[in-house]
Order: sequence, then C-alpha cells, then structure tokens
Amino acid sequence: MLSLGSISLGRIGISGMLATTPHELWLMLLAGICNALAFVTLTKSLQLTSIVFVNALNATQATMAALMGILFFGEPPSRWLVLGSA
Repeated sequence: MLSLGSISLGRIGISGMLATTPHELWLMLLAGICNALAFVTLTKSLQLTSIVFVNALNATQATMAALMGILFFGEPPSRWLVLGSA
C-alpha cells in the first residue's frame, strides 16, 4: 500500500487520488480482498500438497497466462511460446 500509494501520489497527485469515485474504491477493495484470499489459499495449498503437484499447477498457470495473452491482448504467438507451453 505504501509503495503503490506513493507512486500514485507522485503520478496523479492528491487531486487525482481524491477524484476516485466510490464505485472505483469498492472495486479496488474487492480486488484486494480477492488477492489476499488467493495468497492465503496458495500458501495453504503449499502446506497440504506435494511440491511436485504445486509446481505442475504453476506451470499450468503460466501456460494459461500465455494463451490468454494471445487471445485477449493480441500477443503474437512465437515458437518459444509454443515450445514453453508444450
């Protein structure tokens, strides 16, 4: 919060931060709660499962992120991306 708040303050100033609507504040709060919940869940999964299984899940997430980058953001598919996903 300190680092991102400082960056925001430096980039948009106090007036820009005060211009944030209540709807945007609620969305940021919800995103923060989801992020914290995901972190707690990941930490608990590391305690309950084998490291091999967790590493396999992490590799799957990287592949899904690469594919979503192609589908949603128009990233150009490269042979390295395909090789890494395979």
